[in-house]
Amino acid sequence: AFNSAIMRINLLPSPEIADLTVFDPALSKHIIEELDHLLSEADTRANRLVREAAIQLNAVLGEHYDTLVSYIEIFDYENALEFLRKFYNKN
Repeated sequence: AFNSAIMRINLLPSPEIADLTVFDPALSKHIIEELDHLLSEADTRANRLVREAAIQLNAVLGEHYDTLVSYIEIFDYENALEFLRKFYNKN
């Protein structure tokens, strides 16, 4: 499982390639999927991802972004995951 998580993180575009300051629907979908995976594994890298991808996540989640961040900041990954899945449709 750990190696799988590392492989998934490595698939994230590097900052030199992806401009995280400009909304990109395809990138946002990938970030949401990765965040979902990290939260389901109770992986603390979710904390870093939610900060680094703030513009992408805020654009997708809108007013719900701050609540998601508040769960993640206190390491309440179970509620963060439930909240994320409630407000984001993966289809």
